[in-house]
Amino acid sequence: MSVQHDIRFFADLPFRTVSGMAISPTVRLDMKRTTIAILILSCVCGYAFAQTPALYVPSTTSVAKELPPAAILTGSPPPEFRLPLFSSEQRAVTEPIVQRPRVGMNRPLLGDALKIGEWIKDAGGQVHWRLRIKAEGATGIRIHFAYFSVGSGKVWIHDGTGIDQVFGPYTGKGWFGDGEFWTEMVFGDFIDLEYSPEKPIEVLPFQITEIFQYWIGTLDKPAVSMDSIATDCFLDAVCYDNRPYIHSEALATVYLMMPDGFACTGTMINDRNSANSRYLLTAGHCINSESNARGLLVVFAYNTDSCIGNFAGWGYQLNPRRLPQVSGATLLKWSVHFGSSSGTLVFDAPDFAFLQLSQQPPAAFIYSGWSWPTNIGETLYSVSHPRNLPNAYARGLVTANLVDDFFLTSMVEGRADHGSSGSGIFDGNVHLRGVLSAGSNKANVSACTESSNEHSFTRFSSIYPQISQWLDKDSTSLDKTPPQLTITSHYDGQTVSGAPITLSGTGTDAGLGDSGISSVTVNGIRANADTSSSANTANWSRTFLLSNGANTITVIAKDNSSNQNATMVTITINLSIPPPPPTSTYHVFPQVVDGQSGGFSYISLITITNLTGVSASCSLSGLPVSRFTLEPIQTIPSNSTLVNGTSGKGFFTLYCSQPVQASLSYFSIGPDDTTFSMATVFSAPPITYATIPVFSGIGWRYGIAIANTNASTISVNLYLNTSKGQLMSTTVQIAGRSQYVGFVDQLLNLPSAAGLNIFEVTSASPFSVTALLFDGAVFTTIVPATRP
Repeated sequence: MSVQHDIRFFADLPFRTVSGMAISPTVRLDMKRTTIAILILSCVCGYAFAQTPALYVPSTTSVAKELPPAAILTGSPPPEFRLPLFSSEQRAVTEPIVQRPRVGMNRPLLGDALKIGEWIKDAGGQVHWRLRIKAEGATGIRIHFAYFSVGSGKVWIHDGTGIDQVFGPYTGKGWFGDGEFWTEMVFGDFIDLEYSPEKPIEVLPFQITEIFQYWIGTLDKPAVSMDSIATDCFLDAVCYDNRPYIHSEALATVYLMMPDGFACTGTMINDRNSANSRYLLTAGHCINSESNARGLLVVFAYNTDSCIGNFAGWGYQLNPRRLPQVSGATLLKWSVHFGSSSGTLVFDAPDFAFLQLSQQPPAAFIYSGWSWPTNIGETLYSVSHPRNLPNAYARGLVTANLVDDFFLTSMVEGRADHGSSGSGIFDGNVHLRGVLSAGSNKANVSACTESSNEHSFTRFSSIYPQISQWLDKDSTSLDKTPPQLTITSHYDGQTVSGAPITLSGTGTDAGLGDSGISSVTVNGIRANADTSSSANTANWSRTFLLSNGANTITVIAKDNSSNQNATMVTITINLSIPPPPPTSTYHVFPQVVDGQSGGFSYISLITITNLTGVSASCSLSGLPVSRFTLEPIQTIPSNSTLVNGTSGKGFFTLYCSQPVQASLSYFSIGPDDTTFSMATVFSAPPITYATIPVFSGIGWRYGIAIANTNASTISVNLYLNTSKGQLMSTTVQIAGRSQYVGFVDQLLNLPSAAGLNIFEVTSASPFSVTALLFDGAVFTTIVPATRP
């Protein structure tokens, strides 16, 4: 029979925002404290399975901090995009699994937000882009980047000074190499974003899908009082700093804030080789998804500057702006079993999450050691963040074994509480013995008022077998078997007619070491959704453009073992681009554009080539004669080309006495007369059926223009066959001698998920159609497949 235990005790609260203290990029460690930490690391012995702790100290090499240039160029603030206050209903959202009060919330960013940003030039002519995002009532802001691909360009976030609270520069494709990541947090009610491109561009190579708005504390009070709840039982860990093992355990303890708005405690943990591997251990009920791991914010050295005794009536005198941060981690292994009722944990599986941080922090800290077994009556020590406090100390006695994977500890000095979830409990040699999983009191009841001081810990001895492949890198039992890699969307030797394709497939290490998948690359670029844990499957995909002819594509999957075993699959996909249409005496162009919008000019250029041996007399019709910049009747000599522009809007037809080739080129010209985008379309013959591939879920848009050259109105049927097998349709009426122009997503409801959909145009009466593919403001030609 399974055992269930209430874990609402550890309803996780983050630290509160305060202001008014000096900001420092690293934790302040004096020589005495660092020496104590080093001394204790040399005194560990006597455990057959023990691993010693290790001190990590950032490089002391003096490197000038690269500051964002735009904030230094001008004293004026950037253009501001403002988000209104949260409503009380929005703030009332609760955690669905356990009762953990939120400290903030994700807010989607409107698609036009980035358009408010401005470009400025420095003295050397280098351009820089900047924007301020302000959220009313926020006390901290993080940004969620998507489609981030800046190459050697640089992006920063900061607090408006360009000197304090500066994070970045972010380059390439971000932390994980796939263009999607969360930034660190800038404390305050706004965040400044700056971008310096590697070369002049017109479209930003990133999107911001959402921000995280932190709302704990206030901006106008340097000391924020605790909620009306007893805190006198919580002991400041700095007061016990003269005990070397407590000092080291505090340096191994980190504060965790998840992107969905609640917080826990975690422990940095050493591997067998002390290789500075950035491993982090916390509770599985804190982080049980890859998205939470990738968006994790890890805060180091969250402790007081000097001993204050207990935290009775303590106001938040710490400024989180000075605390070192690391954003993003990879979830390597996790385990937890939630019960059927909200807020319960079933004690038939260990409760832990094992992660690797995206980078080392700019701070000194300890990688905790580890050992087992844990015996009844043994004294152990806890450092955690109960009730959102800085590092708090507690001492406990192991009182009982609770099923196979858990033990109970009764705190005889100090307490743990909500926010302590995932914290470590240690012996006097800085060996981690367990991870805090559950307690007894509810979210609105302080542990200081509870008679029971027993807390449930997951044994490290139950966690170790599941993470030993990372901790014991020299073990002969390491995973040496490569994972399984399968391409499901395409096959070797396949011929396609569309240049953009989405290559997809699966990767798994199930039965091959169960190490999970750490990455899948397609021709050296990380695929989307390319990671998995343990025996799970990664359903990866990547969309890219093919070149005409044979394309060799190499896909490599690596497992999550320390060996990084790899499997490679290579296939060839052939792109066959249809040749230009043959010469003809009759041509139809369904769309001609001109005019201005948003500072950009749009023009169309007509090209007519006569390669016959005699002159061709050509007439243009469909647009009013006054709208053409050339006469409607033209004579084109043998072996000659006519190139001219038109200011017409709509469609036109071309009839010549001799077969000619004809094309229409579209140009988008920026305010500085620089060509921003262009594409060429050939004439569109009268047809009754056309189809084009439409990719959804990747930010592309498809524009179509349908011309009716008949004298009477026609009905045109539009269909969308989705990648999920759904069929959607609509009908448009097009009057005689007129056209219909629009985007596919305005006509039919495109799926939000990435996939290949088929768009079809049919009619009982002949029509002409052309199509363009838009990626932001950049466009290119789409060649419909047609039949008469």
